[in-house]
Amino acid sequence: MTAIMHYALRRVPPVITCSIFFRTSANVALGALRPYSKGRLYSLGLATMRNSMRHLFVLRFPILRLPILRLPILRLTRLHLSILHLSILCLSMLSINTSWASQAAEPNYNALLTNAYWFSSAEELNYAGAQRRFNTTTTQINDRYLHLKETTHYYWVQQTISTKNQTQAKRWHLVLDRQYPQFDQVDVYLATEWGAPERFQQSDRLTVEGSSAPPRMMAFAINLEPNKIYKVTLVIKSRAQQPIALELMEPDNFYQSVKNTEFAWGLFYGIFIVTAIFNLFIFLALRQNLYLYYVAHVTAIAFTQAGISTHGAYYLWGSTSQWSQISHVFFVGLAMVFGVLFARPFISSKKLTPTLDKWLIAMLPVGACISLGALVLPYNIIISLTDVSLAVLSVLMITASSIAWKSGRKTARFFLLGWGTLLGCTLIYILTLRGIFSPNMFTLHAAQFGIIAEILIITVAIGDRIQQHQQEKRWALLKQKMAIDALKEAEATLTYRAYHDKITGLPNRDKLIDVINDELVAQQRGSEKVLYIALIKIKRLREINHTLGHYVGDMVAKTTSQALNNLLRKLPKNTSIAFNEEKREYLSAIQGVNLSFLLSLDKDEDGAAIIIEMLNQLPQQFQFESISLDMSTSCGICHAPDHGQDPETLLRNAFVAVEEAQTHGRLYCMYDESVNPYSERRLSLMGDLCKAIDGDHLELYLHPQLETKSMEIISAEALLRWNHDQYGFIPPDEFVQLAESSGAIKPLTRWVIRNSFALLRKLHDQNYMIGISINISAHNLEEADLTDYLIAQLAHYSIAPEHVTLEVTETAMVMNPERAHEVLVRWNEIGFATSIDDYGTGYSSLSHLKKLPMNELKIDRSFITDMQKSDDDIIIVQSTLDISHNMKMRVVAEGVETEEIMNALIDMGCDIIQGYLLTPPLGIDRFIEWMDTYKYPVKGRQAPTSLHSIENSPNPPLRKA
Repeated sequence: MTAIMHYALRRVPPVITCSIFFRTSANVALGALRPYSKGRLYSLGLATMRNSMRHLFVLRFPILRLPILRLPILRLTRLHLSILHLSILCLSMLSINTSWASQAAEPNYNALLTNAYWFSSAEELNYAGAQRRFNTTTTQINDRYLHLKETTHYYWVQQTISTKNQTQAKRWHLVLDRQYPQFDQVDVYLATEWGAPERFQQSDRLTVEGSSAPPRMMAFAINLEPNKIYKVTLVIKSRAQQPIALELMEPDNFYQSVKNTEFAWGLFYGIFIVTAIFNLFIFLALRQNLYLYYVAHVTAIAFTQAGISTHGAYYLWGSTSQWSQISHVFFVGLAMVFGVLFARPFISSKKLTPTLDKWLIAMLPVGACISLGALVLPYNIIISLTDVSLAVLSVLMITASSIAWKSGRKTARFFLLGWGTLLGCTLIYILTLRGIFSPNMFTLHAAQFGIIAEILIITVAIGDRIQQHQQEKRWALLKQKMAIDALKEAEATLTYRAYHDKITGLPNRDKLIDVINDELVAQQRGSEKVLYIALIKIKRLREINHTLGHYVGDMVAKTTSQALNNLLRKLPKNTSIAFNEEKREYLSAIQGVNLSFLLSLDKDEDGAAIIIEMLNQLPQQFQFESISLDMSTSCGICHAPDHGQDPETLLRNAFVAVEEAQTHGRLYCMYDESVNPYSERRLSLMGDLCKAIDGDHLELYLHPQLETKSMEIISAEALLRWNHDQYGFIPPDEFVQLAESSGAIKPLTRWVIRNSFALLRKLHDQNYMIGISINISAHNLEEADLTDYLIAQLAHYSIAPEHVTLEVTETAMVMNPERAHEVLVRWNEIGFATSIDDYGTGYSSLSHLKKLPMNELKIDRSFITDMQKSDDDIIIVQSTLDISHNMKMRVVAEGVETEEIMNALIDMGCDIIQGYLLTPPLGIDRFIEWMDTYKYPVKGRQAPTSLHSIENSPNPPLRKA
């Protein structure tokens, strides 16, 4: 490959080669930015690269025209392009060096310093003085190079040239070969044996008269006559330590050498230009400052080399200015500054090596001081400071990149290799200048090789970094896509869970509300449809769950829901509203397994009839193993807009309707405001009840009790009444239930106890020595301080406990049997009489009641009222009387409204009767008035003599049904 490159570069004209090189490099730079720019840039770079390679190789080597050999070029990727790009650059430099090496082996010039004599002098001498020194103390040179070690001395070199082989006068060039062309003085004396010496004077700022070569080439054109012996004396003073060689070259060879040298320098600077353009494109694409810093770093190094090689002085700023003497030092400082600014983010030194990062930051002012010092400080001082600073910076860079590499940043390996190569090559070059290493093609150009290697390796590192960035970006995009997909899947799952019931898999309450909202919006836009909301409950589902487990209950619920959904699918199109059209879901599950569906019907259609027809088609039995389970349902129906204009109101009313249907054992119930316990009236009464308790706006009515043996009034039941300012008379069952559900039952019961004792005290003061019965709620039994309150009120009103009967329903006693037993025992110890109220309507049993210290049992009015019509009621009443008497309890019969019932109860042995036969409940004043005028005596007072006989007295008013 090297031979092919060398042959190609020699066969192809230099201008064409440079054109191909720069065009290829620029397009490779554009192609590398494909992910960050338009795709055409990459295509253009690939096409140009292919055409350029064809021009350079295929047209020159016909064998490469074979299709099989051209196919790999057509399949170049960005990585291949970058590698091929770097290969071209490296092989180009290698071919040039090979050319130089081959030219060095050819005998087309004479190395004049071999076997020459030299000496150095700290003082400036004239030619005559130098000749005397050459005749006394001199040293012979055994190599073609002379090392200038003392920058303050003048070096004199003398060599003899014989022209015996020449047949005619011939023009030659004396060429001073040097690496650091910073000379204060270069003089050449050419003398024959008998003639006066001819003097040629030159420096890096002077042009030799008659020479077409630029002054930086250090070439002296001389004419040598045949058959003569010439003494060539060279005197030189250098500002830097370096090896020099003096060569005698024929003009053609000299100009060919100049051409090759300039071409090599063109490639050398071309690498800088391409690298700068490459990174400039990257900066413009990515807008990351580190790439701009690297452009500045490469540019500063290029100007440094231009200053050292005097290309800058010759082509840019002129060779006569003082700037040409210190420009390279100035640009070294800038290269240090921009190199540090690039390296810190590139290897993430701040994150990976905080300590070294601070040292790198400290090098920034050092680099700035070198640039400024080049303008004001002596050359020897600033060049020493520069050498030390570069050595320190190189060590810091290598150490930081090593740590970054070990920390897992793979790009740092290129950075380490680049700076390591630069440091090694620079060290070889410096040691060569100091005379420690022998000069050769590599050691004399080690600095250039190191710089090129560093630039190319760092460029590869940048490409690797971009590639890693692309890969990370692809991974990030892939992970982002995966995360988005996972998020969408999770969102879909959460959405499904949010809108579907866990047990049945049906849409839930939230989905139902959304669909109702949509339908209500359609109604508001002018739809003539009526929206029916049906809510269905499985009657025995709770019992099934408690008895057989939720698993069986879930099976029952799923069976019912599937059957109902199938019935809804059979309805005419647009009649049943779908929750999911694709899955044909027409049913939703809310609050457990309450099923709901929606119908959209015309105003003249009977929605209730359609719903009832579907309910009658539902399966009524579910077979589980050997057990047949009841699957009967109850349904509540409401419709919009008559029963509500928002989803919450409609659903609440549907629940009211289904509860009403369950309470009365019906298949369905259409919502009606009159059966709604959650209406605005109920909420208003809850708030007003507390105000009525605090403001004594309640009243106590007394309902007398007649003892059948003595036929006298022995007691009265205290009944609570509330006459509301807005709603009028409020039934006790309604507001007592409100008090229990709202937590107001405690202050309400205490109000009743306090006012009952006050009325009893008033009656006793008037010698009406009757007792009083007070109803106690089941919730009151849970109060720890109720008994203490009763005792306190007895003491306050001076009432004996035997005059007080506390009535408790049988249901209240079985809610918390242990607590009820404890309270009743204590009441019995105090002396209170206790009564079982509404016996026969609850869930208690006599086996349980016999364990409680009860004194009285009250048969519910539902058994008393129909005694004359139902033999069963008579049997129940007689049995209750017999059992109670056997348990030493007196019996009170409620709801006695006729003489026949009273006589029948007396014949059965009932102890006390209470009912409208005696009188309706009366306020305290009317109750006292009634006792004074009634035909039966009152305990503690004599019967009035002016009263009619019992037989002639009119019947008392009956309670209206």
